[in-house]
Amino acid sequence: MNRPTRNTLWGCLLVLILAEFYSCDARAQERPFQFITLDCLFRGQLSTTIEQGKLATTVPKDTLAITLSNFDYDKHTAMMIGNAGSDEVSFIPSQKKAVLVQFSKTGNGFMTSVSEPIGGKAIAFHSRHSWLFGEPIISEYQADCKVRK
Repeated sequence: MNRPTRNTLWGCLLVLILAEFYSCDARAQERPFQFITLDCLFRGQLSTTIEQGKLATTVPKDTLAITLSNFDYDKHTAMMIGNAGSDEVSFIPSQKKAVLVQFSKTGNGFMTSVSEPIGGKAIAFHSRHSWLFGEPIISEYQADCKVRK
């Protein structure tokens, strides 16, 4: 049985180091939200409430403008700026999209999913799960987003 020579071992080690270097470089390039700001205009809202003990869904005509920025891949946070102010939110990156999760001081939950920006544009969906005086108010929005230059 032949034992590997020292040069063969060093060669294998070099291959492993290069493979790790290039995989780290690839992971760095898989950060499509880093250093960008997205301006999103949400339309197409569906709102569900309880009226007279039954679920009622309406399609209000209002819009919602939200800016998404400061995507931090190390802290998993981002900044969400809307009509009621700004808030640091949890940022969960994944392949081809990002999910932002926010909870208000009253415990209401909000989730925004945004596609990877391509050609200066992205699409997003925003979901609000709110309770007011013990009654649910669930809203869903869809948006076109533009990368701010």
